[in-house]
Amino acid sequence: MFITLLIYLIRVLEWAVIIDCVLSFLPMDSLYDFKRIVGTITSPFLEPFRRLQERFMPNFMIDFSPFFVLIFFNIIERVIITLALR
Repeated sequence: MFITLLIYLIRVLEWAVIIDCVLSFLPMDSLYDFKRIVGTITSPFLEPFRRLQERFMPNFMIDFSPFFVLIFFNIIERVIITLALR
């Protein structure tokens, strides 16, 4: 039960990251409150990867942090499932 809840939480966070990526293409005026809410949910996960990207690829115009976060969530999900099956 607890494992299932963790997996659902990870899935919700994955969708929040994807929604944040899509919303980043919209103008700031439209859906401002929704963008702010999604941003507050996703920024704690995105910021460490943004700092890493800035360290290794300074002034790079494309933000790969959502991609890295999704990979990180996938790894965490697999570890949780593997530990649960033991």
